[in-house]
Amino acid sequence: MSVGNFKILRMWNWIMPSDQRGRVIVFSALLLLVISILQSSNASAQEVENAWSQPYNLSKSGATSDPSPVVDSTGVVHVIWLDDFAGYMYSALANGEWSEPNAMLFPFNQGDAAATSPVELVNDHTGFIHAYWIGLRNTLYHSVVAEQSFGNPGSWAGTVEIARFVSGFDTTVDAEGNLHLAYVRHQDDEGLLAGVYYRQSRDGYTWSSNLPVYLSPYYRAEFEETHHVDISVTWSAGSPDVRISQPSEKLSHDFLELIG
Repeated sequence: MSVGNFKILRMWNWIMPSDQRGRVIVFSALLLLVISILQSSNASAQEVENAWSQPYNLSKSGATSDPSPVVDSTGVVHVIWLDDFAGYMYSALANGEWSEPNAMLFPFNQGDAAATSPVELVNDHTGFIHAYWIGLRNTLYHSVVAEQSFGNPGSWAGTVEIARFVSGFDTTVDAEGNLHLAYVRHQDDEGLLAGVYYRQSRDGYTWSSNLPVYLSPYYRAEFEETHHVDISVTWSAGSPDVRISQPSEKLSHDFLELIG
């Protein structure tokens, strides 16, 4: 900006009489003073409005990745993350205090079902927390726990295999606590073709059969890529309208499925 202003002022000096140049210079100085005051006022307002707390070192160590937070119905914040040496760690924020991080054996860090990407945690607003993750061979898993027992690995329900050859998924919860899941399958196998599928759970434990939403062999050619898929739910005439879309540079679709 300073270089541009300098060139403009030089142009004004060249084309204006000397008495007008003085007025322009005074006006420019006043304008800069007003801008400076406004910027100072904005900065002060931002400082007053900034209600963020100071950063807190949650892991208290290095070599950590894949953090996943979730807030339960009582306002407690549960956080898990992956430690390169200790495995999955857990801490919770309750009554303004963080618990000490502890290494725990969750369903998503055991055997072939161990997560190979960040775990997605979802509060169903009925007192339960759900975990979704992709394990070895691109298998999508699900498990659930009562929110007050999140930090007790023995309280988690058994691991459920939802689908194989998954290259992307999204999940949501409707107003009645039902779970809705959309995923992209990148391989033809087990009687299922490559494409976008939908499943739902009304009790948080058992899942409906795979409903094909859009099938295409193009997904097989892109199996090494991560497919993004979005799912949302709105209620209409007492039943959920489930909207599934897949934004992509190569494949872009917008589906509307009515699931009663």
